[in-house]
Parts: sequence; C-alpha cells; structure tokens
Amino acid sequence: MKKILLIDDSDTYTWCLQKYLQHRGYPVKTACTLKEARAAIQEEMPLVVCCDLDLPDGSGMDFLDEVRAADKELPFILASCHDKDDYKDKEYHYYYCPTGKKNGCTSSVMLKESDLIECVQDSLKGHIENVASLDALLSSISQERINRELAQEYAAQIRVNEKRVAQTEGFKAKLYENLVSGILTKEEFLSYKRKYNADIELFQKAIAEWNDKLTDVLENRSERNRWINHFMRFSTMEDIDRRAVMQLIRSIRVMGKDELHIEFNYQDEYQKAISLAEQIATKNEERMVG
Repeated sequence: MKKILLIDDSDTYTWCLQKYLQHRGYPVKTACTLKEARAAIQEEMPLVVCCDLDLPDGSGMDFLDEVRAADKELPFILASCHDKDDYKDKEYHYYYCPTGKKNGCTSSVMLKESDLIECVQDSLKGHIENVASLDALLSSISQERINRELAQEYAAQIRVNEKRVAQTEGFKAKLYENLVSGILTKEEFLSYKRKYNADIELFQKAIAEWNDKLTDVLENRSERNRWINHFMRFSTMEDIDRRAVMQLIRSIRVMGKDELHIEFNYQDEYQKAISLAEQIATKNEERMVG
C-alpha cells in the first residue's frame, strides 16, 4: 500500500499528524527537508503529499511545481500559515495551520502549540490521578473478575463481526445468480462485488483486533498492575515529553478553540474499572441505608 508523505520541519506537528493517520490505518513516511522528500519519492511514489510551505532548504510552493512537472495527478496538500490571498493565483489544495493571527490565520479553530502542550499535560496529569484513585478503590477486586468481564465483552464483539462476515458472504454468493438471471448488469455485479469484498475485509480486520484483545486478557496481559503502573510511572512528571505521549495517549483531536479530545491507552481496562468502582459505590450506599 502506498504511503502518505508528510514533509515538515516541526517534529511536534509531524508526529501528531503521523499518529493520527496511522491510527486510522494509513502508512506514513516523513521528511523534514525537501532533500529527504525527493529521496522518499524516488524510492516510492506516495499516495499523497502533505507539505509545509516554508522548509529549511526551500519552499513547498516550488516543490509543488517540481512534483507537478513529474506527475500532474499526484495529490499535493500545502500547509500554510500565510494568508491564502498571497497564493490565490496558484492551483493547489491547502489548509490553514492554526498557530496564531500574527501569521495570517483566520480559521475559527486557532490553537497555539504552547497552549496545546499545556492542555495535553494537564489532561494527562488529571488522568493519572484518576487512575491512582481507581487503583486504591479497586484493590479489593480480583483482576480475574475484570478479565472475565472483558473476555465476555470481546467474545461478543467477535461473534457480531463473524455474523456480519457470514451475512455479507451470503449476499456475495447470490451476485452471480442475479447477473445470469438479468437482475443485475455486469457493472452492477462488479460494483457490488467490490463493495462486499471491502466490507468483508473490514469485518475480518475488526475480528483480528478483537481477537488480539481477547488473547491479551486470556493470557492475563491486561492485568491491573500492568496498565495502572504504565501510567503511574509518569506520576511525578513535571513537563510533558515525547515518551509520555507515545506510551500513554492513543490520539489527540482538536475539536475547537476550547475543545480538545484526548483518547488514552488502555481505555477498555479504564472503563471497566470505572464500572466496577460505580458498583462498589452503589453497594456501599445500600449498606449504609440498610
């Protein structure tokens, strides 16, 4: 599968976008200079190019012209913090990198890198504190019970997707019969066949992912001490670093100027622990009433 080529000299921006794309199944190649980008394209033609406008060894605009001369069909995205009117006579796709009004950005979503880092750091510290509180509350609950409930949930998800595969295989099996009988044209037959194959591939991928999670639980690799200690190792963190982000955070999405969505790792274990904590609180209240 061809890769998305990201060209930017900002490690933070490149890393965040790379993680976002990889999380959604896209292979990514990165470069921080035009020289590295040229080498990457010579090695393998990318699926799409996403390039910063200002790079240490040249302009993304000039590189766009260079790429267009070699391949007019290759999708090319320029990331710019400049006013779009500066380049309105150029034919290219662009989006704004919202880093501040002083750079000409007019998007309603404007978030400085320093504000983003501060927000992520505060959220991460808060989540670590929540994990520590859960650990103290759940100390009386056996990990065997947590694993058993997780295994039941994962097995149910596997069955759902297996049922979807079987149903789609059934639809696919009837396509040729419908083609011969004249119900479908050849174009419709091929279109439905591609769709069903894509659906089956998607369901099978989901089954594989749920099976991996189930295996982890059955082999006790998702035990409480493991995932909680994963967070507690950073409990004394003062400033956020790359290692903490990579190990503790699955994705970061900027929804708006005042809205940031962070998905942490070990969400299944965390949500199950929350559910058990609520059950404990309910039972304690019932005892007090009784």
